[in-house]
Amino acid sequence: MEARKFSEVMNFEEIKKGINLDDPLVYLVFAHVIFNPLMWNIVARTEYKTKFLSRGIFRGHAKAACIVNGIIIFVLGLTRDYIYNQMISAQPRFTPIENMLEPIYKRETIELIINILAGVLLVIGNTLVFGAYYRLGLIGTYLGDYFGFLLPEKVTGFPFNVSSCPMYDGSSINFLAFAIYNRSIVGGAVALFVYICYHVACIFEDSFTEKIYAEADAKKQN
Repeated sequence: MEARKFSEVMNFEEIKKGINLDDPLVYLVFAHVIFNPLMWNIVARTEYKTKFLSRGIFRGHAKAACIVNGIIIFVLGLTRDYIYNQMISAQPRFTPIENMLEPIYKRETIELIINILAGVLLVIGNTLVFGAYYRLGLIGTYLGDYFGFLLPEKVTGFPFNVSSCPMYDGSSINFLAFAIYNRSIVGGAVALFVYICYHVACIFEDSFTEKIYAEADAKKQN
């Protein structure tokens, strides 16, 4: 038996069957992906300029303000991931590779290979995320430099030597891994959207971080 033609399993009608845009969770996930980096960048920049958290709400306890801000960011990440998992589990399974190769290979074998690929991506993604956590620490991870906690020098070791934004890239890869495991077209679109949003955020964050350290160096010299 021969494999089915690619055009038979990857045409517009087949792709439409793998997408359910009637689920409101789809739009909630995309909104959440936009909101999270927008929120923490606005809060962090406002804190750096006005100290409204560290001096205002937390009465001079900058570390406590940073930690609470980090907890909020972490919880927002958990809620985003929960909504994503709920959304992706309700989406139709899109299985063009399985459908194309099933005439010549066992479907269980094809699914196992795809699941292994998803697992490998998940390992890579988590390695980048937790490697960045290890290098930066809790305060450094959650924008501690905006609260006045500057690192002694720029972090260049792994995973920062393979990615300028390892936490963001790792998160994007994790989203892709879950999309592949669940065979979800919409899940894959979310993964791509996460990557784009996070890299836009990374551009703004990197430039502002450079400004923070430049201003700190100028104060030392004076």
